[in-house]
Amino acid sequence: MPTIEEMKVYLGIDGDWLDPLIADLINLAQEIIEKVLRYPLSDFDIIPQTVKETAKFIVSSYYNNKEHTNTSEVERAVAILLQEYRKKVF
Repeated sequence: MPTIEEMKVYLGIDGDWLDPLIADLINLAQEIIEKVLRYPLSDFDIIPQTVKETAKFIVSSYYNNKEHTNTSEVERAVAILLQEYRKKVF
């Protein structure tokens, strides 16, 4: 998963005042990814770059569209991005 510092660079954020929000969004990204994958990220020996970039996509989607982010649309996009890693069944 991306770090707070990585996300601040990605989002173009200076300072520390948004760190709690970014941390919450990173946790949300992990929850969404694990829901879509149907297994925890801890099952990976090394988290693939595609998964890390997908986490950045999720965080930036929620950060840039605070009032208008549609969770089901984000989950559909994540499912497409991570389809090669997704378990077929629970």
